[in-house]
Amino acid sequence: MPRTQLWWDLPVRESFAILRDIYEVPKAEHAVRLQEFDALLDLSSFWDTRVRHLSLGQRVRCDLAAALLHDPPVVFLDEPTIGMDVVVKEQVREFLRHQVEQRGRTVLLTTHDMTEVERLAERVVLINHGRLVLDGTLDEIRRTFGSTWQVRATLADPHAEVVALPGIAVLRHDGSRVVFGPDGPGAPTVHQALKSVVERYEITDIALDEAELEDVMRAAYVQAGDA
Repeated sequence: MPRTQLWWDLPVRESFAILRDIYEVPKAEHAVRLQEFDALLDLSSFWDTRVRHLSLGQRVRCDLAAALLHDPPVVFLDEPTIGMDVVVKEQVREFLRHQVEQRGRTVLLTTHDMTEVERLAERVVLINHGRLVLDGTLDEIRRTFGSTWQVRATLADPHAEVVALPGIAVLRHDGSRVVFGPDGPGAPTVHQALKSVVERYEITDIALDEAELEDVMRAAYVQAGDA
């Protein structure tokens, strides 16, 4: 978690007053922005609390608002939801989505949370050891690495031997539950894959899903020789 830009021993209210003066934000604009931030992040519930007494989630919400107080067109955020509970994490994601969709703001986000990427990102850049591995939209990345589908199957025999099929990889195997996915650019279509899995195994339940982004990223690393 990066160091806060708020004043540790001051109430949140006073920290924002200082930031208003530093950024030379007119008082009327400052008041309007704080109302907007409060509606989205519920800042008023701890407005008079000293920063040192804020929880992690409260402090991150305050820091997000502080970073946007002077209305910058571009914002850089490093792992903004790390360590948060699911409720606060979703609140922060909704706030960031609002900033992009309603305010036209550009947000550059570094994260290891694939759910965050799927929920927020219009463009994804994957870097490994300082080297660019991929760059594109989620749809482009899924198409590039062939991971456009997954077959989730429940086997009748949890002890059955599970092996890869032609053009079909075993992505995960846990007892009777197996997840299959395309193995490379020459993988079969989803209908062919379903047929192959059903013919090879005795199945009690089967479902088709879009590939999880984590598996797509793993495929990108493997193809780039970084796995």
